[in-house]
Amino acid sequence: MKFSRKEQRVRNGYFTAFALLLISYILVFLIFLEMERRISLVNHTNEIIINLDLLVSNMKDAETGVRGFVIMKDEDFLQPYYQTEQKSDSIYSALRKVLNSDPFQTKRLDTINLLIKEKFVIINTAIYNVRHNSFSVKVLPDNGYRGFFVMNELRRIVSIMQTAEKQTLVKRTDTLNYTVTFFKIIIFVTLIISIVLAAYSFITFNKENRAKRLYRNELEKGIESLKKMNQELVELKSVEKFLVSGRISRTIAHEVRNPLTNISLAAEQLVECVPKTEDTELLIGMIKRNSNRINELVSDLLNSTKFSQLDLESVSINTVLNKALEYANDRIELYNIRVIKKYSLQPCIVYVDPKLIHIAFLNIIVNAIEATEPGKGQIEVKTECLANRCVITIRDNGKGMDKESLSRIFEPYFTSKNNGNGLGLTNTQNIILNHKGNISIDSKLGEGSIFTIVLFYKNSITSGFNIDESLSVLNSETD
Repeated sequence: MKFSRKEQRVRNGYFTAFALLLISYILVFLIFLEMERRISLVNHTNEIIINLDLLVSNMKDAETGVRGFVIMKDEDFLQPYYQTEQKSDSIYSALRKVLNSDPFQTKRLDTINLLIKEKFVIINTAIYNVRHNSFSVKVLPDNGYRGFFVMNELRRIVSIMQTAEKQTLVKRTDTLNYTVTFFKIIIFVTLIISIVLAAYSFITFNKENRAKRLYRNELEKGIESLKKMNQELVELKSVEKFLVSGRISRTIAHEVRNPLTNISLAAEQLVECVPKTEDTELLIGMIKRNSNRINELVSDLLNSTKFSQLDLESVSINTVLNKALEYANDRIELYNIRVIKKYSLQPCIVYVDPKLIHIAFLNIIVNAIEATEPGKGQIEVKTECLANRCVITIRDNGKGMDKESLSRIFEPYFTSKNNGNGLGLTNTQNIILNHKGNISIDSKLGEGSIFTIVLFYKNSITSGFNIDESLSVLNSETD
């Protein structure tokens, strides 16, 4: 079948458009994968540097505890020391694993391990001498100078390793920056291509018959889809850390529920196969109850990291906060806590799911209540209307958190409470992210904590990317 010159030009134009879009998408996809790899390398180097710092800090804790014991003769000072040897082995193993491909760093790490073991020998000798009052004029200085030398040598080698890793980090960071720049260029070029192709499709629409118009419509849909995917690839970075937790949760749920199903089925079979006695009924009942309990824990974990459908309404954030405080009133009165409200004079109308946002605020308020000292607690709730967003801060004067706890505060099952399950704040973060808002926390030991939540107005929350679709993209990449 022959085509006219005009039809052939149209066909060639469509073929060129498809080829350019396909090439652009492939380039974007490949660069995104390269960015993920580069980010992983940067995180790998940061992990080494941080673990080396932890190794030195761990030895300092041991040295400080033993020094206090030697001076005060009080066994309580040895509590930090008892934990340091196990921590040192754990940190060494982690570093050994990540440095396995670098023979120079591995050799230095082995030297550090020998120094740590020698340091523990010196420390144990000092403890033994104190406990048995067997100090001598010569042994005490010798041990002291030897311990001083070992610690300095440990710091020196750690410094050398960190310097090498920092140099590697600089190179990897530069490479990552180049990749990001190239990624932006590709996105910009793709956008220009999309605009040009859209214009070409519009002209073709006015010249061709109805069939070609349908073809043009399909092409425009492809262009819009590509633009949307490009935008999502950029915006996904802001929620990727939480999605990683969701992936891990789903993997754990899958791996746990399969054997759990087998256990439950086996228990049901045992009921029929094993003679009924008081002991067998007790044991089978224990199996069933604990299987159900494990299944509930897995379900709670999945629910705390799963994005859900929102029933959005326009509500005043001040009203939602008042309702959350009302629900927590019994605890507030029990702990004799003073509540200070600093609400914005503006209505602060946000487009949210009132039930879910209420749960999120209630989790934070309850967390703040339980962190304060009864009779001395104070909670400040503040709202501000800034541009197209509403900022909510909830401050308490409780015990606060150290850096390690602060970095893990939204992790599933991480909790400092004796009776907590560690999913409350994970669920809170999930709810806020589901509303395309964000949540952060600032805390210091002995000074309390400040939760900051940002929620956007209706015109902002409906104009962003679709989180559920983004989650599907990440899941497919993981699979």
